[in-house]
Amino acid sequence: MWWLWACASKDMVFLEDAAAVAAFCGSASRSIQGDLVVGAAVHSIASLGCLEAVRGRLVVVGTQVESLEGLEHLAEVGGDVVIEQNPALQSLVGLDGLSGLGGSLFVGSNDGLKDLEGLSKIQEMEGEIFRSEEHTSELQSPCNLVCRLLLEKK
Repeated sequence: MWWLWACASKDMVFLEDAAAVAAFCGSASRSIQGDLVVGAAVHSIASLGCLEAVRGRLVVVGTQVESLEGLEHLAEVGGDVVIEQNPALQSLVGLDGLSGLGGSLFVGSNDGLKDLEGLSKIQEMEGEIFRSEEHTSELQSPCNLVCRLLLEKK
Protein backbone atom coordinates (compact mmCIF):
# COMPACT_ATOMS: atom_id res chain seq x y z
CA MET A 1 0.00 0.00 0.00
CA TRP A 2 2.99 2.32 -0.31
CA TRP A 3 1.41 3.80 -3.46
CA LEU A 4 -1.54 5.02 -1.41
CA TRP A 5 0.58 7.18 0.86
CA ALA A 6 2.76 8.40 -1.99
CA CYS A 7 -0.33 9.74 -3.79
CA ALA A 8 -2.44 10.74 -0.78
CA SER A 9 -4.22 14.05 -0.92
CA LYS A 10 -3.75 16.61 1.82
CA ASP A 11 -7.47 16.38 2.63
CA MET A 12 -7.41 12.61 3.10
CA VAL A 13 -9.70 11.14 5.74
CA PHE A 14 -8.29 7.93 7.21
CA LEU A 15 -10.74 5.76 9.12
CA GLU A 16 -8.28 3.56 10.95
CA ASP A 17 -10.59 1.59 13.23
CA ALA A 18 -14.18 1.04 14.41
CA ALA A 19 -14.08 4.11 16.66
CA ALA A 20 -13.08 6.38 13.76
CA VAL A 21 -15.85 4.93 11.58
CA ALA A 22 -18.44 5.36 14.35
CA ALA A 23 -17.41 8.96 15.01
CA PHE A 24 -17.24 10.02 11.36
CA CYS A 25 -20.86 11.10 10.73
CA GLY A 26 -20.97 13.03 13.98
CA SER A 27 -17.95 15.13 13.11
CA ALA A 28 -17.83 15.38 9.34
CA SER A 29 -19.87 16.91 6.58
CA ARG A 30 -21.70 14.86 3.99
CA SER A 31 -18.81 15.39 1.59
CA ILE A 32 -15.08 14.69 1.81
CA GLN A 33 -12.87 17.04 -0.20
CA GLY A 34 -10.02 14.54 -0.55
CA ASP A 35 -9.59 10.78 -0.31
CA LEU A 36 -11.47 8.45 2.01
CA VAL A 37 -9.33 5.53 3.15
CA VAL A 38 -10.77 2.70 5.24
CA GLY A 39 -8.11 1.05 7.41
CA ALA A 40 -7.22 -2.58 8.00
CA ALA A 41 -8.70 -2.73 11.52
CA VAL A 42 -12.19 -1.87 10.23
CA HIS A 43 -14.78 -4.68 10.26
CA SER A 44 -17.87 -2.63 9.32
CA ILE A 45 -18.63 0.67 7.64
CA ALA A 46 -22.38 0.51 8.32
CA SER A 47 -22.35 3.81 10.24
CA LEU A 48 -21.15 5.90 7.25
CA GLY A 49 -24.71 6.58 6.08
CA CYS A 50 -24.21 10.36 6.11
CA LEU A 51 -21.65 10.29 3.31
CA GLU A 52 -22.87 11.56 -0.08
CA ALA A 53 -19.69 12.50 -1.96
CA VAL A 54 -15.95 11.85 -1.94
CA ARG A 55 -14.10 14.38 -4.11
CA GLY A 56 -10.93 12.28 -4.17
CA ARG A 57 -10.53 8.50 -4.09
CA LEU A 58 -12.48 5.89 -2.13
CA VAL A 59 -10.03 3.25 -0.91
CA VAL A 60 -11.12 0.08 0.87
CA VAL A 61 -7.99 -2.08 0.97
CA GLY A 62 -6.94 -4.82 3.37
CA THR A 63 -9.99 -4.55 5.65
CA GLN A 64 -12.19 -7.16 7.28
CA VAL A 65 -15.49 -5.68 6.00
CA GLU A 66 -18.05 -8.21 4.78
CA SER A 67 -20.09 -5.64 2.86
CA LEU A 68 -20.04 -2.02 1.82
CA GLU A 69 -23.36 -1.34 3.48
CA GLY A 70 -23.23 2.13 4.93
CA LEU A 71 -22.23 3.76 1.65
CA GLU A 72 -25.77 3.65 0.18
CA HIS A 73 -26.02 7.45 0.04
CA LEU A 74 -22.66 7.89 -1.68
CA ALA A 75 -23.58 9.23 -5.13
CA GLU A 76 -20.24 10.49 -6.45
CA VAL A 77 -16.55 9.70 -6.18
CA GLY A 78 -14.29 12.23 -7.91
CA GLY A 79 -11.31 9.91 -8.24
CA ASP A 80 -10.69 6.18 -8.29
CA VAL A 81 -12.58 3.55 -6.33
CA VAL A 82 -10.16 0.90 -5.05
CA ILE A 83 -11.62 -2.22 -3.45
CA GLU A 84 -8.85 -4.75 -3.00
CA GLN A 85 -7.52 -7.37 -0.60
CA ASN A 86 -10.67 -7.59 1.53
CA PRO A 87 -10.93 -11.35 2.12
CA ALA A 88 -14.25 -11.18 4.00
CA LEU A 89 -15.99 -8.94 1.44
CA GLN A 90 -18.93 -10.83 -0.04
CA SER A 91 -20.73 -8.15 -2.04
CA LEU A 92 -20.43 -4.63 -3.40
CA VAL A 93 -23.96 -3.86 -2.24
CA GLY A 94 -23.70 -0.55 -0.47
CA LEU A 95 -22.45 1.20 -3.57
CA ASP A 96 -26.05 1.14 -4.86
CA GLY A 97 -26.30 4.93 -4.92
CA LEU A 98 -23.03 5.51 -6.78
CA SER A 99 -23.86 7.05 -10.16
CA GLY A 100 -20.69 8.93 -11.06
CA LEU A 101 -17.04 7.96 -10.92
CA GLY A 102 -14.34 10.47 -11.87
CA GLY A 103 -11.56 7.92 -12.02
CA SER A 104 -11.07 4.20 -12.49
CA LEU A 105 -12.57 1.22 -10.70
CA PHE A 106 -10.17 -1.32 -9.20
CA VAL A 107 -11.62 -4.57 -7.82
CA GLY A 108 -9.25 -7.36 -6.88
CA SER A 109 -8.17 -10.03 -4.42
CA ASN A 110 -11.48 -10.03 -2.55
CA ASP A 111 -11.67 -13.79 -2.07
CA GLY A 112 -15.20 -13.83 -0.64
CA LEU A 113 -16.74 -11.60 -3.32
CA LYS A 114 -19.88 -13.32 -4.57
CA ASP A 115 -21.35 -10.82 -7.01
CA LEU A 116 -20.99 -7.38 -8.51
CA GLU A 117 -24.33 -6.00 -7.40
CA GLY A 118 -23.99 -2.50 -6.14
CA LEU A 119 -22.43 -1.18 -9.33
CA SER A 120 -25.62 -1.12 -11.39
CA LYS A 121 -26.34 2.63 -11.08
CA ILE A 122 -22.97 3.88 -12.29
CA GLN A 123 -23.77 5.90 -15.39
CA GLU A 124 -20.62 7.98 -15.81
CA MET A 125 -17.03 6.85 -15.43
CA GLU A 126 -13.97 8.83 -16.52
CA GLY A 127 -11.43 6.04 -16.07
CA GLU A 128 -11.13 2.36 -16.78
CA ILE A 129 -12.05 -0.84 -15.00
CA PHE A 130 -9.38 -3.10 -13.58
CA ARG A 131 -10.09 -6.38 -11.85
CA SER A 132 -8.07 -9.35 -10.73
CA GLU A 133 -10.76 -11.75 -9.53
CA GLU A 134 -10.10 -14.97 -11.44
CA HIS A 135 -13.71 -16.01 -10.87
CA THR A 136 -15.29 -12.71 -11.94
CA SER A 137 -16.90 -14.22 -15.04
CA GLU A 138 -18.80 -16.62 -12.80
CA LEU A 139 -20.24 -13.88 -10.61
CA GLN A 140 -23.92 -13.02 -10.79
CA SER A 141 -24.46 -9.35 -11.50
CA PRO A 142 -26.91 -6.92 -13.04
CA CYS A 143 -26.26 -6.18 -16.70
CA ASN A 144 -25.15 -2.57 -17.02
CA LEU A 145 -22.27 -0.63 -18.49
CA VAL A 146 -19.90 -1.19 -15.58
CA CYS A 147 -20.56 -4.86 -15.03
CA ARG A 148 -20.47 -5.65 -18.75
CA LEU A 149 -17.10 -3.94 -19.09
CA LEU A 150 -15.82 -5.63 -15.97
CA LEU A 151 -16.79 -9.06 -17.27
CA GLU A 152 -15.45 -8.38 -20.77
CA LYS A 153 -11.97 -7.30 -19.58
CA LYS A 154 -10.53 -10.79 -19.17
